[in-house]
Amino acid sequence: MTAVTVNIPADHVAVPRGAAVLARLAAAVLRLSGRAIGTMVQPVSRAVTPRDVAAVLRAARRVERIQPNLAAELRAVACRDE
Repeated sequence: MTAVTVNIPADHVAVPRGAAVLARLAAAVLRLSGRAIGTMVQPVSRAVTPRDVAAVLRAARRVERIQPNLAAELRAVACRDE
């Protein structure tokens, strides 16, 4: 397969008035909301219990006939941390 790259200068394209200001404002709002959400969220325990593994294996058995590929993936995930 052959690919051709064409670079077209975009010097003639005018930026809409206020777009840069609004972009900076949106970035600041997202940054601040991310910090606020980060302080509200509690750390999640990553410990996997045997009860969790059993639940995933039960789910794999339930979907075995309908979606065998999903069941295989669920078993792989359940057995990953053993």
